[in-house]
Amino acid sequence: MDAQCPGPLTVVCTVGGGGLASGLGLWAATRDDVRVVGVEPEAAPAVAAAVRAGHPVPLDLGETVADGITANLEPGSVTIDLVARHVDRLLTVTEDEIAEAVRHLVRAHGIVAEGAGAAAYAAVLAGKVDTGGEDGRVVAVVSGRNIALGTLARLLA
Repeated sequence: MDAQCPGPLTVVCTVGGGGLASGLGLWAATRDDVRVVGVEPEAAPAVAAAVRAGHPVPLDLGETVADGITANLEPGSVTIDLVARHVDRLLTVTEDEIAEAVRHLVRAHGIVAEGAGAAAYAAVLAGKVDTGGEDGRVVAVVSGRNIALGTLARLLA
């Protein structure tokens, strides 16, 4: 991204255990014009709860189409502190927003993504991510296409 995205940039990524967000946050710390926004499903905000508490907090996690990023953090997880220090904002997306992102990626761009992979894009599509100003750009990391055909068919219907 350094080579492709000079200037002000907001990078939006999904957050499951916090590894991707931590890595992006550490990279962003080397640039003064990059912000990182982490996105969790509304039904499973385990990282945000852990960051608020400073340690893993067991949550009753709801069902979500973004099941690839739905889990409680393990005790001793190093990502909690890294996310707290290097991720500028954590936010959540609803099931409807995730489903719309999956649909939009397929219909507008021909990209098949699982719910977990589309959550960052869902936040952007729903208008939840500030671009950081007139010159700011947003990159949404879309990763993972391990979606059951039945689930994909239901979301596209």
